[in-house]
Amino acid sequence: MIKSLSVAAIHVLIVVLVWANYAWEQRTLPRAWTKTAPVDPYDPLRGRYVRLGLTAYADAPISGGMGQLFVSSGQLHIRQALCCAPFRNMSNAATGYVQLFETVSFFIPEDIPDPSQLAQGDELWVELTVPATAAPRPLRLALKKKAGEWIDLKSKKD
Repeated sequence: MIKSLSVAAIHVLIVVLVWANYAWEQRTLPRAWTKTAPVDPYDPLRGRYVRLGLTAYADAPISGGMGQLFVSSGQLHIRQALCCAPFRNMSNAATGYVQLFETVSFFIPEDIPDPSQLAQGDELWVELTVPATAAPRPLRLALKKKAGEWIDLKSKKD
């Protein structure tokens, strides 16, 4: 019985530490909004989610198509990576906005509309935190309508 309780306590401690780490990162890491494209709206094993292809701004051409993500003025940027820095693949290495090959997953509640079904002229945007040594973590989605109106895609239970 003591061994079982010890194992359960260790599992609870691990979950609390992971939660505390994510909560700390959400408060301290830089955030950015970036235009995104939905890739995949559903997976039977994982539930209702959407994979998002991200867009970043390249201030200068990046050789080799690899770069490091960072936030500047609330925008997601990519620059030439230094040795041993986290890398992100890009669709092209030109200056300006580039589409990243890597995607991030965003799990969505059952009671909001599917964000992968966009009307013509609408854009899907994601706010994310950008850790220095890990993939970006999405926080929330927003829909930018053709008329310029922003709609935060929150749960309808609010």
